[in-house]
Amino acid sequence: MSYQKIPLLAGVPFRLDIPGNLLLIDSPGAAGGVDVAVIVNGTPSTTMENRKGGFRKVGAFEGVILTVAVNSTVSIFLSMQDVNLGTNQLEISNSAANPVNVLFAGTVAPVVGTITNTDPQAIPMKPQIGAVFDVRAGLAAAVANVAPAAITAAASVVLTASGTRRGFRVKNVGANPVAIGGAGIVYASAVVLIQPGETWSEVDAPGAAWSAICDAALTSTLNIQTMA
Repeated sequence: MSYQKIPLLAGVPFRLDIPGNLLLIDSPGAAGGVDVAVIVNGTPSTTMENRKGGFRKVGAFEGVILTVAVNSTVSIFLSMQDVNLGTNQLEISNSAANPVNVLFAGTVAPVVGTITNTDPQAIPMKPQIGAVFDVRAGLAAAVANVAPAAITAAASVVLTASGTRRGFRVKNVGANPVAIGGAGIVYASAVVLIQPGETWSEVDAPGAAWSAICDAALTSTLNIQTMA
């Protein structure tokens, strides 16, 4: 067995006339890869480009020609018998269209991250049978007491739309019922009717714009509290 450590100059082919049945690259050195051509019956074979550490060529040869792209010391075995390095250096260069599947047999440490997608970049979720999917709104951190709103028989806006409002409460402190709802609310067809002394807590659409109205010729007052 012949083990060689050969200093090579960039772009200059180096011929080594040592016969063998196995060529094995131990290390391509700083070049990271070495071009290899074996000599058989006095004729160099087709050059095998950019061979990495662990590359094996089995078959009788009379010598070898090595070339590197940058100055490097290449370590190789030229042997009549088998040689095993124990580990091979492999390069995976699949494109994005051909990903390599990786199976972890052991424990993989979790990666903690934050998802900050905007609404147009929403991530689709598919619940599985038997799985529990729980979405909880963040707790509000601030409470504000809004000035009382005088309500008449003409619909008026009591809360404008807000992207940060997480809830609100209104209490009817007047003498007559008050209806609350969206823009253009009509008392006769209203869904939410707050009687005198009652309080309404809104959690489904707290960020929307809300209006209020009394019945014909009646008035009342709403105390308003918002959470953000």
